[in-house]
Amino acid sequence: MNRRDARAFLVGLAVIAPALLLERLPAQRASGLATITVDYPEEGSLFPPEITAPTFLWRDAAETAAVWEIAVLFGDGSAEIHTRSPGERLRIGETDPRCVSATNEPPKLTARQAAAHTWKPDPETWAAIRKHSVERPAVVAITGLSQGSAAPVSQGACPFRSPRTPWARRSSIAMFL
Repeated sequence: MNRRDARAFLVGLAVIAPALLLERLPAQRASGLATITVDYPEEGSLFPPEITAPTFLWRDAAETAAVWEIAVLFGDGSAEIHTRSPGERLRIGETDPRCVSATNEPPKLTARQAAAHTWKPDPETWAAIRKHSVERPAVVAITGLSQGSAAPVSQGACPFRSPRTPWARRSSIAMFL
């Protein structure tokens, strides 16, 4: 197999693998769940292996969702990672007052950003995610739960990879420019 054929095979695998992983999500098949839209990272994103953990951003259509279960599923068959997030809202950090003048204004969130919830994996969790998403995609599945209930009210997912091959590293860097 030449380099061009190998690349075509890997690209095809990257397209098919997320669908296969999503089949492992039992709640995804349940009826009546509201949709969680993952805004960042975008589906199929590639992260360079040395990058720090991204902040996942999502919007939940279920008004009753109060806490979110995060499950990371790996295409390489590794054990899943499970955690919970209070889904803090996105916020703008402190602004240097010297940067504000009569000709500009402080930054503000768009309506879409203001509706977003966030989760950032801790360094240990991110290291495990990177390790097991090199050859095959990982899927971050987010399930919304209402306060005091284990019953899901919403669900969404986002597949991505952390490849270490030279061509993929160049592609992933291009996605951030």
